Amino acid sequence: MPTRNLRRLITPNRVVVIGASQRVGSVGNTVVRNLQRAGYGGEIIAVNRHYDNVEGVRCVGSIEEVTGAIDLAVICTPAESTPDLVYQCGHADVRGVVILAAGFRETGATGRELELKLLAVAKRFPNMRIIGPNSLGIISTHAGLNASFADTSPRRGRIALLTQSGALGTAILDWAEKEGIGFSHFVSLGNLIDVTIADLIDFLAEDPYTDSIVMYIESITDARSFMSAARAFAKQKPIIAYKSGRFATTAQAAALHTGAMVGVDSVYDAAFARAGIVRVEEFDDLIHCAELLAHHKPPRGSRLAVVSNAGSAGVMAADAVLQKKCMLAQFSSQTKEELIAAQRQSDSLDHSFASVDANNTAEPANAVRPSISASNTNGLSNPVDLFGDATPMRYAEAITTVLRDDNVDAAIVVLTPQALTDPTAIADALIEAAKKITKPILAVWMGGQRVQEGSARLARAGIPVYDTPGKAVRAFSYLVRYSRNREVLQETPRTMPIEFHRDRAALRESFASLMLSDSELLSESNSKALLEAYGISTTRPIVASRVDEAIRYAEQVGFPVAVKVYSPDIVHKTEVGGVILNVTDATGVQRAFEAIRERCHTIRPDAEFRGVTVQPMVVDPNGRELLIGARRDPVFGAVMLVGAGGVDAELLQDRSLELPPLNERLARRMLERLQCWPMLGEYRGKPAVDMDQLISVLLRFSYLLADHPEIVELDVNPLLVTPQQTIALDANIVIDLETPISNEATRSRTAEFPHLAIRPYPDEYVRRVRLADGTQFVLRPIAPEDEPNWRAMLATCSEESIRLRFRYLLQCSNHDLAARFCFTDYERELAIIAETHHNGKTEIAGVGRLVTDSDHDKAEFAVLVADPWQERGLGSLLTDECLSICDGWGISTVTAEVDPRNHRMLQMFSHRGFTRDSSDEDDIIVSKKL
Repeated sequence: MPTRNLRRLITPNRVVVIGASQRVGSVGNTVVRNLQRAGYGGEIIAVNRHYDNVEGVRCVGSIEEVTGAIDLAVICTPAESTPDLVYQCGHADVRGVVILAAGFRETGATGRELELKLLAVAKRFPNMRIIGPNSLGIISTHAGLNASFADTSPRRGRIALLTQSGALGTAILDWAEKEGIGFSHFVSLGNLIDVTIADLIDFLAEDPYTDSIVMYIESITDARSFMSAARAFAKQKPIIAYKSGRFATTAQAAALHTGAMVGVDSVYDAAFARAGIVRVEEFDDLIHCAELLAHHKPPRGSRLAVVSNAGSAGVMAADAVLQKKCMLAQFSSQTKEELIAAQRQSDSLDHSFASVDANNTAEPANAVRPSISASNTNGLSNPVDLFGDATPMRYAEAITTVLRDDNVDAAIVVLTPQALTDPTAIADALIEAAKKITKPILAVWMGGQRVQEGSARLARAGIPVYDTPGKAVRAFSYLVRYSRNREVLQETPRTMPIEFHRDRAALRESFASLMLSDSELLSESNSKALLEAYGISTTRPIVASRVDEAIRYAEQVGFPVAVKVYSPDIVHKTEVGGVILNVTDATGVQRAFEAIRERCHTIRPDAEFRGVTVQPMVVDPNGRELLIGARRDPVFGAVMLVGAGGVDAELLQDRSLELPPLNERLARRMLERLQCWPMLGEYRGKPAVDMDQLISVLLRFSYLLADHPEIVELDVNPLLVTPQQTIALDANIVIDLETPISNEATRSRTAEFPHLAIRPYPDEYVRRVRLADGTQFVLRPIAPEDEPNWRAMLATCSEESIRLRFRYLLQCSNHDLAARFCFTDYERELAIIAETHHNGKTEIAGVGRLVTDSDHDKAEFAVLVADPWQERGLGSLLTDECLSICDGWGISTVTAEVDPRNHRMLQMFSHRGFTRDSSDEDDIIVSKKL
């Protein structure tokens, strides 16, 4: 639905309060009072047939009596009345509704039925946006709007607060008022029958008053939209979230190792990280973290310097640094020398000052302090101990010195109020020093009454201040996490040498035949067949229902062999003693068959024993065992896991989760997060594994998951990784027999990949074309791996070509800028590149780009052709390709912004039916209805 309607809802010009009341303390009275107290400048109209006015506001009997456009209606009446009132609002062409009443699905079956009735009414008016029901209301401070029944009207600020709990929302507002923190917007989400979290994130991305978003989340509904909106916002501004229910159990019992290792909370962790969202661990970190992230540039790394006037406080901070897996910076020798020189200079100035003013108590002339020399630098290591008599000058010099060090990414300044300490003066000195420093500084003013004024001054100056070192380090860890999450959003992957041209239709047809069984658990043989179809090596098992067959097959594949139980009812074969390894001869095969059959009958008499499988043993003394798996999460769909494998996988719980699809960098990061990561390199005399091959397997696994929504759980355990190969020794797949296998060609765009929270690379748009002069191109969507070639293309463009396309002169060597154009969210943006092989190398000759609105109703188009390829018809080819894609997406209108001097482009648009919407001396806007 149009975002403009959402803007009219949240920043309205005219508000109607339905159920307004004169009764003090009622919801209807509180909303009217809040609107007045907030200084709302628009018109307020009360609706209640029992009054002529409410708190001096004109009152009408019903909404039908209101003439003219209504931007927002706030419904303050009981739940039972809301469906009829929403219907009246729809007929009155109200564009936004906030429903405050509780009593819907949160109350049980009767409430759920009422909510369904309300939803049915709402769907009849698609242009009307609804927040709630069960909402506390909305507040937009810069518009002077407080359409809520909150007790507190927050001050203006630049943090937007979205909450799924009205009660906690009021607590945050009350706390923020005490702390002097303001908000741009406050939205109590309620039951989310219409306006979603994703809608609001998209709205706030365009809001000039919002620098960051804080969210209290209990659950996510539309994961795809949420991830898309959050990723777009987090590339530019921070999102901080507190997710309740960390220890909730999964709704579906796990059948495989993967299911047992993937919990609801761990999936939210993975999703938030992938979206660039910083998840805080403590509720009281929400607002402080938002201010910190919004006002401080993310650090380059996690190397912290700690400066303190007490050794014990410095050690406390150092402990917290290590506990949060940050790093204590190692000072350069130059930094240590400068600290010594600064200390000596400070000593000289301090004592000179003391001799002039004998009444000075901040630093008396006879102060006792360890002497500083080149051979005595104990106080100048990290943490830096400035001693109990530290002056403002000594603090300022120390913090300036350590932050000049290239080995330092940020600093924590700790103060304890000792006898010779002036906390306020030191705060002023730190504020002055910070004006010349670009790296983050976090202050810790420990104590009570004596440090209050200094703390307040630091906060007013924009320096985050805390009362304990632990809180400061925790806040810094969030800053580091935000920095790393942003890197992931725009990190250029290495192009992997994967030769993998899958025929999706053929693969799905093959997979469909595997699903003809009545069992949800595929056999090991069928599971491995699917892996091999995606280029993942396996040890293929041969099923033997009798002993003589098992012996014959073992002799065929060659000893030693592995013998495993074959039963549709047994998932974990080792739990019934159903795996016997290193069988070296026929007698051993016979004994293994009989032993497995006996164990199966004894331990699982309910299981059907169909024989055994025989497969070659793969033994490598340099091999490591991993597990890769997947599980379908009820919220985020397919979730991929890699971890330490073997029979102890669930016990070790050494795992890393990601949402598919993956690229090379994401796959590598999954591995780097494992505790067993060092063991994959050279370790205790073992050579390193073939990392490229392992990453290739993870990518192929990702493709498999994207192609098959029927997969509920998948285990490859163990995955043997050696210096020469990566091979699946065992595999199990659980499928959903109810999932329909649809024809890829007939799927609508909105129904594609319903099991994925992130849309994968759209290879359906890859095709070969030929220009009139015979030059061949591959048209395909751009990928992050294309960044080097994209930059190379820009380097061949003249300044005029770049200005005509981008309206300013781009710096093509800037990675952050290149990432904006190469790292596209295929859910809302698509760039089609024309790729050709020229002069022995691959080149990008041109790019056509489509950016849709959040509703996929309109699209903006732009095209760039590199100078060597201009005037050959490539621009027209890219334009026609993009218009064809828009038509397939159901886009209603395509617009483009053209420089008036670009006559060729204007002529091309004119030939394709574009009309001029507006023009000035700088731009011409053209559009076309599809």
